[in-house]
Amino acid sequence: MAPLPENPNANDAAVGLNEPEMEPSSLDNAIKTERPTFPCADDNPALQSLYAQVWRRLGLFLSLFPFVIVTTTHVLLALLSALAVAAYVVVGHAVPLLVQVYVALLVCYFSYRAVMPHAGESTWLHDLARHTYTDFPYFQFQKTIFEEHGPNVDPRKPLVDADAKSVFAFHPHGIVSCGWLVNGTHCHHFAKSNAEWLVTDNLFWFPIVRDLLKWTGFGPVSRRNFVRLLDQARNICLIPGGFEEATIFERGKHRVFIKNRMGFIKLALQYGYKVHPVYTFGEELTYHSFHYFLKLRILLNQFKVPAVLFQGSRWAFFMPKSDVNLVTVVGKPIQLPTIANPTRDDVKKYHDMYIAALTDLFERNKLQYAQDPSATLEVF
Repeated sequence: MAPLPENPNANDAAVGLNEPEMEPSSLDNAIKTERPTFPCADDNPALQSLYAQVWRRLGLFLSLFPFVIVTTTHVLLALLSALAVAAYVVVGHAVPLLVQVYVALLVCYFSYRAVMPHAGESTWLHDLARHTYTDFPYFQFQKTIFEEHGPNVDPRKPLVDADAKSVFAFHPHGIVSCGWLVNGTHCHHFAKSNAEWLVTDNLFWFPIVRDLLKWTGFGPVSRRNFVRLLDQARNICLIPGGFEEATIFERGKHRVFIKNRMGFIKLALQYGYKVHPVYTFGEELTYHSFHYFLKLRILLNQFKVPAVLFQGSRWAFFMPKSDVNLVTVVGKPIQLPTIANPTRDDVKKYHDMYIAALTDLFERNKLQYAQDPSATLEVF
């Protein structure tokens, strides 16, 4: 196992993610009536060294770079290759060397993977990511709160059992799903969950990207894979809003795309799973985006085209703004009955129950964690 980076100046308390212990009665009152003061990582002396500053940015950069830059590069090279081959067939133009090299590398990669399939999740790599995100937080404040356990839990304590038979549905998608990535996938609270983190199938088309996904516990969100995980009684984490929820993103607005997303509820009913609504406050502040021509962009989503234009950090457009309090709240579970063949009415009943629970989760916590305590949740 590879050694994890250590910050010689920081400990659990120094990173600003732990708060003093509170009595249960005081904790209950704080959650319901008091707006907490968030400790700011930017003001933490233990995180001011060059070493700490580098690690604070490097962790998330290495997570996002493959998905944004490598994927875009693959798409552009694939389009160039298609045009070059068409030009060769139609008018006899020579295929550029760049295209020849790209196609040759693709053949080598997929041939290798046909013989040497993935061994699965890389424990040391996932542990490295969790350690980095906890000790060197990218955002000025980031935290995952389970309503069942309260906010004052050791950030390194696993809270989800491997046999929980739960679906964790994260909202909102945002531009690059910061809450899902920072406070979910690479959060210690999920370390012992044996969960698979489901993302769009498209990402598994691309070499390097698909390797990183598999090494860090991700899987395709296809029905076939979803059912396989249910058959194995695995925990499942997903973002039901998908591309559409990214498309409707507008800075400062709380929006979810869930009205017609019933598939995960139907499958959870068939296996009697629990479903947790999960909402990230601060996701709406991570980027600026182009929010016009919404109907056209939603239409493009039907062809699995992520129709978003965005700008985040000034030093790297695909990196989110760091001056954000990113708080992910995991709601209490909705225990679904086991219905082998749920009717449309059954699915609608429990889907409506889920939307009500998600809305209630938002309303119950916005006074504490939303930048605008009077914000409303828009349900698309």
